[in-house]
Amino acid sequence: MKKGIEMLEAELALIKNDTLKGDALLSYLKMQKEYPNYKIAQDKYKQYLLTESQVKQNRHIRNEMAQLQPGDPGLNFKFADHKGNEVQFSDLKGKVVLVNVWATYYKITGIPRFMIFDKKGEIVTINSPRPSNPQLKELLEELLKED
Repeated sequence: MKKGIEMLEAELALIKNDTLKGDALLSYLKMQKEYPNYKIAQDKYKQYLLTESQVKQNRHIRNEMAQLQPGDPGLNFKFADHKGNEVQFSDLKGKVVLVNVWATYYKITGIPRFMIFDKKGEIVTINSPRPSNPQLKELLEELLKED
């Protein structure tokens, strides 16, 4: 018996109507418990999300899945360091990590959000105090003391 994405692929192969394929994709996406599985299927078959309702449902599923909580593992994203070298989040295990994320949908200045990850790569907070707040320094010092 097929499982996971193979099950979805077999189901989509049997459906002739693209809008109905979108409904089948949404049913599959709702069952996913881990974001990487959601992302693989959504990226591969998003062309079947044709109606405004389907797009809205997919956005809701994604937003529900993206609710990160303290203690959850951080997502293994990639970025370029100050020398242009590619670094993965997983390369930083063993270090306390402070990430400054800017909301770029504000055209003029952007709005920063500061996220902190512990030495295990787990989320401490996705909304830490700003650098001007002394609580940030206290929190980072406390995390640096932990083994």
